[in-house]
Amino acid sequence: MSTRRRSRFWLFFPFVLLLIVIAAYSAYWAYARSLLDQGIDDWIAAEREAGRTVEYSGKSLGGYPFRFALTVNDPVYADPLGPRWSGERLQLVMQPWNWNHIIARSPGRNTLTPPTGTGEDLRLLVGPKSAASLSWTAEGMRRVSVVIDEASLDAGDEAVGELDQFELHLRPAPGFPDMLQMETHFQALRLAELPEDVSVLGAEIGPSILRAEVDQGMTALAMEASGGSFVQTVLDLGGEIRVPQIMIDWGPADLGAKGELRQTSAGEIRGQIGLRIEQAEQLRAALDESGRLDEETRQAIDALEAASANGGFLILTIRDDGLYFLGNRIAELPIGAAL
Repeated sequence: MSTRRRSRFWLFFPFVLLLIVIAAYSAYWAYARSLLDQGIDDWIAAEREAGRTVEYSGKSLGGYPFRFALTVNDPVYADPLGPRWSGERLQLVMQPWNWNHIIARSPGRNTLTPPTGTGEDLRLLVGPKSAASLSWTAEGMRRVSVVIDEASLDAGDEAVGELDQFELHLRPAPGFPDMLQMETHFQALRLAELPEDVSVLGAEIGPSILRAEVDQGMTALAMEASGGSFVQTVLDLGGEIRVPQIMIDWGPADLGAKGELRQTSAGEIRGQIGLRIEQAEQLRAALDESGRLDEETRQAIDALEAASANGGFLILTIRDDGLYFLGNRIAELPIGAAL
C-alpha cells in the first residue's frame, strides 16, 4: 500500500509571501525615492530661477528601508528680501508611509544674517542640536515645532545676547481649524547690556513661558501679505488674540501676565493686559538697595502686589493711542500705528 507524500507548499508559503512583500516594498521605496529626488532638484531650480540663492557642496537621499533621509552638506539659502542662512549639514527625514510629516535637523553651527545691503551688521548663531518638525493635511498645517538648544546674537564683534533651550509650537486648536494655538518658552536669556534703569534686575531672564490662541490665525498665516503684519492681518479679518499665560522670571522680579487684543468694527484697537507679581518684597528690596526705589515706584509695586492677591491681576486697558489704568493714560504708546 503506497503512502501519499504530504505537500510542503504551505510550509514555505509564508516565507515566499514575505519575500514578495519585501520586493514590492523595495520597488515602492525606490520609485518614491526617485520622485522625491526629482522634486528636490525641481524645487532648487525654481528657487534659483526666482533669484534666491541655493548652494551646497553635496547632497544624498537614502534611509532605506524605514525612511527617506535627505542629507545636504554645507547648505546655504538666501532671499534678496530675507535673511541668509548657512549651516554645516542639513538633514530632512520623512517616513515612506507618511508624506505629510517632515523632521529637520541641522547638526553643527548655523548662521543667520540680514539681507545684503541692509546696513545691519548682525549675526545669529544657532546651536548644533536644533531641530524642527512640520506636519500638514490637505486642509493645511497641522503642527509646527522648533527646538533650539542654544543661540547667540552678535552685532559686529560685540555680543548682544544668548538664549538657552528655546521651543516654539504652533497648531490649529482641536475642533476649531481656523484658531491658531501657540506655546513658546525658554530656559534662559542672557543680555550683554541692559538699560541703566533695569540693570538691577540682572542680565539673565528666565525661565519664561508664553501661551496664546489667535482667532483667524490659520487664515492669517496662509495669506501672503509681503511686508505686512500678522497681528494686523488677524485683526482686519475680525479675529482676536488672547494670551492666557505669560510667566517671566527676571532676577528679583517674578512676573505673570495675560492679555487680549481685538479691533472694533470702526477699526479701533481695543484690549486688556493683566499683570501680577510674586514675591514683591524681593523686588522692593533690590530696588531699595540700588537706590532706585522712589515713592512712585513703591506705590506701583504696592498696587501690583495688592491686585495679585488670591490669584488676581492688575488690569490695564489698551487703546489705539496707549495704555490706560482706571481711565487715565499711563503710557503714550501708539499701538494702532505700531501694528
